[in-house]
Amino acid sequence: MTYSLGRASSTPKFRGRKLVLEYTGGSLCPKLDSDGVPVEGKDNEDGYKKGALLSFTCDRELIGPARVSFVGQQNDCSYWFDVRTSSACATVKQQPLGPVAIFGIIFLVALLVYFIGGCFYQRTVLHARGWRQVPHWQTWLGALNFIWDAIRICIFSVTNLCSRLGSRGRTGRFDGYASVSNEGGGFGRAGEWTDGEDENRLIDQLDDEWSDG
Repeated sequence: MTYSLGRASSTPKFRGRKLVLEYTGGSLCPKLDSDGVPVEGKDNEDGYKKGALLSFTCDRELIGPARVSFVGQQNDCSYWFDVRTSSACATVKQQPLGPVAIFGIIFLVALLVYFIGGCFYQRTVLHARGWRQVPHWQTWLGALNFIWDAIRICIFSVTNLCSRLGSRGRTGRFDGYASVSNEGGGFGRAGEWTDGEDENRLIDQLDDEWSDG
């Protein structure tokens, strides 16, 4: 005799963290005797129908069709199956590119076209060689020099500040020794200038170089 475990369903749902698929409305469940044992060939009088529950389990190593295993049943009325498949594994949803990312990609492409096209023009039309192949190389060279000079000034300022703090700490450990200074600057106990004369000299030198360039 053929029995139905329920109407086919194609809409799985979650029960807790488990993805399940329910079949309901199958053949009538068998009648139970006084001991709870199904009576063969007799249906129950309450109208209970057979059903099945398919529980999906993630298996990334499984290649091919899903593997269905029978788990158990109750009173020849309810049936449980375990379905192992890679399709039940969670996936990361692909996020679309945001406006900032799109703008960045467009900018990088434009910059690449600018450099490649400019180098090709400078080399083939103007017969430039070396750094002169780079479009507007004077501007880029000036920008690099400016950045390098700014880094030099920052490094010099930090080292000068550290040396001042170190000399003040050493002076404070001896009684009777102190720096003598005035409005225009002065000498410490070691004969070193305590103002920013060296730093100002370097800045003036860099200003002269930029003016000459």
